[in-house]
Amino acid sequence: SVVIADLQNEEPRPGKVKYKVSSSGKHLTNSIRINNNYIKNFDNFIEVIEKLLDKPQYLSWLDLSFNTITKIDKVLVNYSSVKVLYLHGNKIQDIEEIDKLESLTDLRSLALHGNPIADKPGYRNYVLSLLPNLKQLDFSAVTKQDVRLAVDWRKMGNAKKLKSPRKKKQSEGDQ
Repeated sequence: SVVIADLQNEEPRPGKVKYKVSSSGKHLTNSIRINNNYIKNFDNFIEVIEKLLDKPQYLSWLDLSFNTITKIDKVLVNYSSVKVLYLHGNKIQDIEEIDKLESLTDLRSLALHGNPIADKPGYRNYVLSLLPNLKQLDFSAVTKQDVRLAVDWRKMGNAKKLKSPRKKKQSEGDQ
């Protein structure tokens, strides 16, 4: 399995555009594509991004698709400029993992299809009710009407029905 720290020693894949590098040897880009690996978690994520990018605070495109990620790490909220986040083709099972992305108000495109959560009834409404600024979910356009319906769906208590049984019992016991 690949760990994020391994990325420090990797060169970007060659492409049509040559990567620009600062005088300190850091990449002058706002996007990171670490898709199609066997990444399981976000250990050392901040440290690696800080070493790779000249201006990590401007990270706006993050592709972590087709890895073996099971949980969305709160470390992502450190990058409030993220507009595009690809997490499709991973192993995220708990729909409440999406809650961790709620503070990413600049997020416009999110891809989660190919994860077990995407098969849950109400998945799209759950995501859109939490992230109403999305313009694209799973590479499909999001309309204002989609967001209104999702917000109403949540107000009717439907989001609670998607909680895992373990968490339902905990929240019922807390009341």
